[in-house]
Amino acid sequence: MMELKLWRNFLNDMSKINFKIRDIALKDMQEIADYIAQDNVNAANNLISDFYSAFKSACKHPKIGSTIVGYHDREVRKIVINKRYIIFYKKIDNTIYILRVLGSYQDICNKL
Repeated sequence: MMELKLWRNFLNDMSKINFKIRDIALKDMQEIADYIAQDNVNAANNLISDFYSAFKSACKHPKIGSTIVGYHDREVRKIVINKRYIIFYKKIDNTIYILRVLGSYQDICNKL
């Protein structure tokens, strides 16, 4: 597993923002970052930064993401990052819960 500078900063800053990330979503992000870092560490760091920015946007504007057509839980929303990755989240009370971070190429219905 690669140690990414922004990944470490991201994990340290998590507690300062009103969101929580499920363990499986952290694993998703780590796998994505590790894969990209094999070829380009800077690109992996930039993507983690993009994820973090999307989390902050969801905290400020919880309805920024679109709902998922046909999904049973209408409260779950998604934000697309760089046309390739999808962040799934849900607002419960005053907290944004990051449920999964998946590649658009994955079988999303079975992973959510």
